[in-house]
Amino acid sequence: MSDKSDELFHQHLSPSARRGLLYILEEYSKYLNDTKLIKDLSKAKRIIKEHRDLILSQEKEIRIRYIAGLISESKWWEVLDLCEIMSLSFYKKRLNKRGEFSKSLNRFFKGEGIGYKMQEGRIEKLKEKDTSRDFQKARKPSKDASLSETNKLWQWMDAHKVYSILGALAAIATVIGVVFAILNYVRG
Repeated sequence: MSDKSDELFHQHLSPSARRGLLYILEEYSKYLNDTKLIKDLSKAKRIIKEHRDLILSQEKEIRIRYIAGLISESKWWEVLDLCEIMSLSFYKKRLNKRGEFSKSLNRFFKGEGIGYKMQEGRIEKLKEKDTSRDFQKARKPSKDASLSETNKLWQWMDAHKVYSILGALAAIATVIGVVFAILNYVRG
């Protein structure tokens, strides 16, 4: 993969992805030690003490809304950093929720096509082998006759060693481009 396409794949957080993360925050907020989260976050983001203390003096619901605002407005890498800090901010009595949070986050990342995963409290970029393993599962030929063209595309991709998701998107874009070129040629 080229650096540019890799950058586009891994360095974007869509509005729907942000909404999904807000849902996860809401689901786990009662298990979060949000005070610890905000203190750790203020160190990471270099938030001035007075601002941090003002946030900490608020009710839990308002502190959670502050965190939600960060998810909605921050750059993609800051959101991923926030997810890491969140995973370290569960109440000690509820550490099992940390594992559930990580699993939930990983399911979400996979479903959204975000090229990262939570592993041992850290968010790491997926490696090519991780994405191609999932991609291979999706490539099984279908017996449905209406999907015969899709099966042909999978065969073409196998023949041309297109294994990554970005490679697949490029291949699909190429096929679509060829179809439109043929249609324009036929129309005259």
